Amino acid sequence: MCEYDRLKERVDAVIEELDSLMTYFDTLSRASRKGKSAQLQEIEKTIQNMQKQGLAIPPELRKLKLDFLSELDDVEKHIALKQNLTGNIERIFSVKTQRVEKKKSAPVKKPKSKKANPFPPDGTSCRFVYKGQTYRAQIQNNQMAVDNYGVFSSFSAASVKISQTSRNGWKDWELWNPESKRWIVADIWRKMNK
Repeated sequence: MCEYDRLKERVDAVIEELDSLMTYFDTLSRASRKGKSAQLQEIEKTIQNMQKQGLAIPPELRKLKLDFLSELDDVEKHIALKQNLTGNIERIFSVKTQRVEKKKSAPVKKPKSKKANPFPPDGTSCRFVYKGQTYRAQIQNNQMAVDNYGVFSSFSAASVKISQTSRNGWKDWELWNPESKRWIVADIWRKMNK
């Protein structure tokens, strides 16, 4: 396995783990917070009514109230943990983006070049591995025909449709090179064919 494949696996694993964590946090806070708050209010009303009537509060009811308070505290901790995660993700990407913007801010003269064909030749086989699933396509009439997804005018448009996230398709898709009998990342193919 080459360096790119290992790195791509790591990136896909991070994305999958983050997606799983966010789904878990959202499900937990939505279900737990509303249900437990409502149940705690009912217990507190029952305790108040019993106190007004001069009745002794059963120890089981007090324990149940403490259990719900503890569970709500756990939910608040989960929410704080989610905020910590999202805050750190934003901070990391903000710092990296600022560094990139500083580098980009210097005026750069673009060399004049002939307009390159945005796609490999017709008939080229393509694949995109995302979340453990392989998507296949073929270049036809200078467009990308993705099995079960339709025809796209760019690699990125195909990646976005499949993943439902913003992506650079040139780095997602691989092209079959019949000469070397290997898959090559579309971005590398593009750089080799400039």
